Amino acid sequence: MLRASVLEQTAPASEVRDDSVVIPIACLRPQTFYTFRVRLTATSGAIRVLHAATITTQPLPASVALPPFRLLYADSPSVKYVLVGITPASNGKSYAIAIDREAIPVWYKEFRDAVVDFQRQPNGQLTAWSSSDGSLPVFYAFDMLGRLAATY
Repeated sequence: MLRASVLEQTAPASEVRDDSVVIPIACLRPQTFYTFRVRLTATSGAIRVLHAATITTQPLPASVALPPFRLLYADSPSVKYVLVGITPASNGKSYAIAIDREAIPVWYKEFRDAVVDFQRQPNGQLTAWSSSDGSLPVFYAFDMLGRLAATY
């Protein structure tokens, strides 16, 4: 469980192998202090909650030149993120980005060509269409950690 002033979420379940586990956490704000707690559930059903730990996320890399945003309106109180395709940004790069309700980037993926139709699919993957001139379009599918899952 992560807690911050604008974010409370539960990471997906992860399996422990060889006495270690990597717990992927996505959609965190840059340069933000977070407190998290790991909850372990054994196959027997026994539950153990570990002591809280803290992390501070790194700033966005200097090479990522996202334009400033201001979110004027979100359709409902349940909206957590707004997905946007930036084509191209001021540095000539294109991005698929997710911004939170305060217009702070919490996820991004750089593209060489124009990005449109960036959206989250029912299976949890993110998809974006990219093409430099509208020909030979390619849809890319990514997991929440930005790893390429498929192309269409």
